[in-house]
Amino acid sequence: MKILTSLLAFGLLAAPALAQTKTFDDVAIVDVACSKKVAADPNSHTRECALMCEKSGFAIVTSDKQVLKLDANGNAKVAEALKASDKVDHLRVNVSGDVQGDTLKVTSVKLL
Repeated sequence: MKILTSLLAFGLLAAPALAQTKTFDDVAIVDVACSKKVAADPNSHTRECALMCEKSGFAIVTSDKQVLKLDANGNAKVAEALKASDKVDHLRVNVSGDVQGDTLKVTSVKLL
């Protein structure tokens, strides 16, 4: 039983180490509420819609149409950047973070 407990504890401690840190350059940023319907053409998604649906959170759409939701930190940074921007559409970012399932735990993000 002690061996099983030790193995489980080690597995829980090792799980964060399995997160995959990635950098995504020049990827589309959209709100989560619209992410599925705009994935085919995310560049047409407007800043106005993204801010209107801000409460759903934000996601990136990669060149291979993969959608990764941003964590709370990333959502806050993107919302701040969008509010300060005057871009209408073609919303793009450079973002880095740890990929955990379908979520990106953001370490840095820059609106382009």
